[in-house]
Amino acid sequence: MPALSFSIFREKILDGSKCQTIRKPRKRPFKVGDKLYVFWKMRTKKCERLGTTRVINVEPKRGWSLTEEDAKKDGFVGTELHSPRFVMEEFFKSKYPQYSPSMLLEVISFEPLKKDLKPVGVEFGTFEEFWKYCHGGCPNDKEGCASTCELRRKLKISPFGTFKWQGEIPKK
Repeated sequence: MPALSFSIFREKILDGSKCQTIRKPRKRPFKVGDKLYVFWKMRTKKCERLGTTRVINVEPKRGWSLTEEDAKKDGFVGTELHSPRFVMEEFFKSKYPQYSPSMLLEVISFEPLKKDLKPVGVEFGTFEEFWKYCHGGCPNDKEGCASTCELRRKLKISPFGTFKWQGEIPKK
């Protein structure tokens, strides 16, 4: 499942007012219907999974064809001196040094974020369910998290090695 990472507009993403992002095209482009994991500051120590969403539209556009409305939907706000579109372009210039108005971009619209993560302490019927959660649904899923995982400790699963157990979780 593809992932989207954000480093600005966290509150707008969480409250559902930001449901669009403008990005450089990817090697594997997003498609309408794709389910996405949404992260805050992925590949940093502050990485946090915010939830999931689904792509509802992907529209290729050149930088010069982006509108004020595109900038506002993307979360940009104007200042006394500059429009939201100007602020957005300045952000693009800082993020993509090769940015120019002729650059091809993708306007990706998505559903409001679903905060569908299970709370810590959730019960699982089988180890396979736990393992699936551990490697895709856990909000704390990151490199090295196994050694501090409360669920692993509770289920007495070693933080080292590979998962080999199958079947139901033994009841106490």
